[in-house]
Amino acid sequence: FADLKTDAAILANLGYDHIAGKFDERRNYYASKADLDKAIKQYVSQAKKLVYYADCPNLAKIIEKSNNSFSYGYTKNADYQILEQELKAGSSQFKLKLANKDTLNVKLNVPGAHNVQNASAALALADIYNLDLNKALAALEGFKGVGRRWQLWGEVNGALIVDDYAVHQTEIKATLNTAKNTGKFVRAVLQPHRMVRTAQNWQELAQAVSIADEILVLDIYNFGEKEIPGISSELIIDYLKNKGKKVSHHDISSATKYLLPIIDSNDLVVTLGAGDVWRVAENLIQASKKINKQVELKNYTSLKLGGPAELWEVNSLEDLKEATKEEYRIIGAGSNLLISDKGVKERVIKLGKSFNNLKSWQGEADFWFGAATPLPGLVRKASQFSLSGAEGLLGIPAQLGGAIKMNAGTRFGEISEILSELEVFEDSELKIIPVTDIGLSYRQSKLSDKTIVTQAHLSFKKEEKAKILEKMSQVDAARKSQPKLKSAGCAFKNPKNQSAGYLIDQAGLKGLRVGDAMVAYEHANFIVNLGNASSADVLALLEKINAKLEQKLEIEWEMWGF
Repeated sequence: FADLKTDAAILANLGYDHIAGKFDERRNYYASKADLDKAIKQYVSQAKKLVYYADCPNLAKIIEKSNNSFSYGYTKNADYQILEQELKAGSSQFKLKLANKDTLNVKLNVPGAHNVQNASAALALADIYNLDLNKALAALEGFKGVGRRWQLWGEVNGALIVDDYAVHQTEIKATLNTAKNTGKFVRAVLQPHRMVRTAQNWQELAQAVSIADEILVLDIYNFGEKEIPGISSELIIDYLKNKGKKVSHHDISSATKYLLPIIDSNDLVVTLGAGDVWRVAENLIQASKKINKQVELKNYTSLKLGGPAELWEVNSLEDLKEATKEEYRIIGAGSNLLISDKGVKERVIKLGKSFNNLKSWQGEADFWFGAATPLPGLVRKASQFSLSGAEGLLGIPAQLGGAIKMNAGTRFGEISEILSELEVFEDSELKIIPVTDIGLSYRQSKLSDKTIVTQAHLSFKKEEKAKILEKMSQVDAARKSQPKLKSAGCAFKNPKNQSAGYLIDQAGLKGLRVGDAMVAYEHANFIVNLGNASSADVLALLEKINAKLEQKLEIEWEMWGF
């Protein structure tokens, strides 16, 4: 970098890293501090404009103040001074006093004091070049970060999973201080980088990573450097143990296996290093997509009822093959389903986002949809493309796969009317089945409980959008009479040429209750959860309804665990 000539340069920090010292390694290393200082001075001298961090003592020793150099930082002597810094878990804000004494109010949607400092440097440079500072402020507020710098991979069991490229002790401190500011229990996964760097700085690395509440240390990612006798991750581990920290030695696989069953919503996991430590974050996310430990199924049903189960969320054929090696059940949107308060012993499989391709649909009249495609979104999007056939399904809170298995519909239409063929997973392989082979009839099909619908070929007809919207309006008006409280849809199948809701209403059973389960006043074929119902309450109410009717009704819902 010493030979790089720039119109403008920003120096955010100078830490004595990449120095070989007594070691003979010279790839990516300077021989001494003096050599690194010399390179910095050469780089600075060739910059037409220089912005530097005033609070870094190493920079202060090297940079000579001139008309072309400008400082930023917290010190009063900085040309651009950071004031009233407020750091939050996922954002930050501060004031920046400019060289002309004007003040900017700055908002960032990335966390950490280091991002406040970086934003200040960017604004200082924009001001020096007389750029539009309002545009600069808007751009900074819209900035969401870059890959491998506080990169949020997602959540596992409620725990935040973050990756950061931090390798130097200053970077590690900045990252972990940001992590601690979330208020969560911070579990750091550290992968020291390069043999010489670790030999020179292992104690400083250990001190920096000790900010975390728990530390997992991987082997050194040596990047082709020769091993140095006596230099290993054990130096860092022993130091942390002597300081009373909770620390353990891992590889990528064992770190994943260790963390997966113990992390929860109180945790933040952050992977630190320039090597492949990020794979721990990736592995955690991928593992959580397939298995989510024990969950409460009430969080996956429209009635908000159901006990514990082992939930697998699958996103590929390989995932499906793995998930179906033991006894299983399939869950979609969780409507038309009553699950025991005791849960189920079988693992429960849920198709993940890769089985929902609604966004990729461009209005083709014939299209293969993933089985996790939400029915309400499909109906609305079809109407936007002036495609008719799905209007009668408006408002059904189901995914496509579940809708097919029970031939979901209303008096305005059924899914069978637009279904041509489907792809299913059976006996560890995918099969294409024509619609004529699945025996669709009123609210049922001949598909077995173990058949997993993965895709469906739907066929629509072009129609005037006004006519489509008119029919959707009729369907919507009819559904407005349905209750707004938590329910699972119609509880009983309609007898031939009769309405189950009418029969229950005529028996005077609206408002009938068992615990917090009640026959809805708006529609007698709906059972609603008033807030604290149990599955046992609902089952008892279904039995009580049938006991009061002359004609026994068949339950429409799937019943699990009873």
